[in-house]
Amino acid sequence: MQNWQERCIVRLWLALEFKQKGGGFMKKIFKYSLGRSINRLHIPKGAVVLTAQVQKEYICIWVLVDTNSQLIEERTFEVYPTGMAINEEKGMERKYINTVQLGGGELIYHVFERVKGEI
Repeated sequence: MQNWQERCIVRLWLALEFKQKGGGFMKKIFKYSLGRSINRLHIPKGAVVLTAQVQKEYICIWVLVDTNSQLIEERTFEVYPTGMAINEEKGMERKYINTVQLGGGELIYHVFERVKGEI
C-alpha cells in the first residue's frame, strides 16, 4: 500500500500527464492526507482548500485544483489537538480550515493553513 505522500505524487503526475496530452481546461478535487502536526505539501499553484474531514481515521483535506496548472507550490498545513499551545510569533498568520473528530469524538483536532510566516 502506498503512503499518503506517494498517493499525492501519483495524483499530480496524472494531472500533469493529462496536460501534456493536450487536455483542455479542467478542475478536479484532490485529497491529501495530513499528519497530526506540521505538514508541507506540494500542490498545484492557486489550488483552493475546500474542507478538512476524517476518512478512515485519517485527517484529510480536499483541494480544488486546476489540472492545467504547471506550477507547483509548497503550502503548510498545521493540525493541533484541542488544548495544545499554538505558536503566535510576530508576523505569523493562519487560516482556519475545519475541526475534525477522531476515535468516535474522543480526539478533536483543528486544521489550519499557514498563510504567512516561517516555521
